[in-house]
Parts: sequence; structure tokens; C-alpha cells
Amino acid sequence: MLHILTIHFKDKWIDIQKENLKKYISEPYKVYTRLGENFEQHKNKFDGAIEGKGHWTASMKLLLRFIIENAKSEDKVLLLDSDAFPIAPISDFLNKKLKKYPFVSC
Repeated sequence: MLHILTIHFKDKWIDIQKENLKKYISEPYKVYTRLGENFEQHKNKFDGAIEGKGHWTASMKLLLRFIIENAKSEDKVLLLDSDAFPIAPISDFLNKKLKKYPFVSC
């Protein structure tokens, strides 16, 4: 399972990001987010959502609770900015790199 953490305080990138995740990730995944004033409008588009605003690192720390509660030791975690999304298939690439390295960043 791939757990994706992202933060969306504005609406602009939510649907674009979700569409590209669906298009380019070929393994089971869940997406967790922190939403600002757009919480009610978009909370149901995610596997988990927290309402509120805060610094990126503080928000990611809160989202990591979803991972602690839901992930298994063999699961993967992907941190994405709100305006980031895959533009090509990433599952095979990610799995190949994680066999060689314990951490991958780009």
C-alpha cells in the first residue's frame, strides 16, 4: 500500500492532483490531506482529511498520524506538495528505487 500525504489550503490543485494519481499509480494507495476553508467541499475526495491551516511541517506531522494508525511496516509513504503530481507512471520506478535505497526524494 502506498500512503500519500498532501496539503491543500486552496482548491486549485485538488482535482488535478487526484486525477493524475489515479492515472499514473498502478498499485493500491490512499490519500490523506489537510484542508483549510475548503474542508467541507473536498473532504470526501480523500481517504482521510484534517481541517485547519498551519505550517507545512506541522500539517505533515498531523497527517502522519493517519500513517501510524493505518500503515504496515512494508507500506510506502509519499509526501506531495499541493501542486505536485505524477506526469508519468511512477509505481515501477518507485518500487525499483526503494529496493536499492531506503529513502527516495526528487
